[in-house]
Amino acid sequence: MKVNCSICLGGQREGVFVNCPYCDVDRKTFIEASFKTIKVSLKKNLSVAKQNELVKFLNDGSGNSDNL
Repeated sequence: MKVNCSICLGGQREGVFVNCPYCDVDRKTFIEASFKTIKVSLKKNLSVAKQNELVKFLNDGSGNSDNL
């Protein structure tokens, strides 16, 4: 998953962070998490309908991937 860089704050910090070595040209950076953390986060943050859509997508690829 790519999110706004937490070091340069998506380009808001100036000074030595103008050319941030941690993010790409879009001021995004990859984040990593364990599989367990991802599972807990998805269960906590997705509605039951979205959980079901994700399960369907993972099982046979027929879910609506536009909203993932």
